[in-house]
Amino acid sequence: MKQNFSRILIACLALLILSGCGNRLKPVVNIENSSITSVNGDLSIDQVEKAIKKACVTKGWRATIKSPGHITATLNVRSHVAIVDIDYNPQSFSITYKDSTNLKYDGENIHRSYNNWIVYLERAINSQLLMY
Repeated sequence: MKQNFSRILIACLALLILSGCGNRLKPVVNIENSSITSVNGDLSIDQVEKAIKKACVTKGWRATIKSPGHITATLNVRSHVAIVDIDYNPQSFSITYKDSTNLKYDGENIHRSYNNWIVYLERAINSQLLMY
C-alpha cells in the first residue's frame, strides 16, 4: 500500500512540475504613450532622449538613435536577443516590439522574460526622467 501511495505521489508531483514548464509564452507587452513626469517641469526632447539612453545602458540595452524622437534598443542575454522601438516626445514615450531571436515569438506571444525586460526598461526610463 505504501508503495502505491509513493508512486501516485511521485506521478502527481511530476505532472505538477511539467504543467508549469509549458506556460512560458505570454502576450507581447508594449508600452503605449507612457506619460513623462519630471520634478523640474517640462523636459526638452534632448533631455528625454538622454534619459532614455541612460536607462537603456543601466539595464543592459544598446540604444541607437534612428531620428529625433526614435531610438532602437537591443538587449542580448546569452543566446536571446530582443529589439524594440522607443518613440518619444516631451510628453510621453512608447516601447514597441520590433524583433527577437530565440524568444519563441509567434506573432502574438513571446517568452515571458521579454515582458519582464520591457517592464524593467520602462521603470528605468521613468526613474531617469524624474532626475531631470
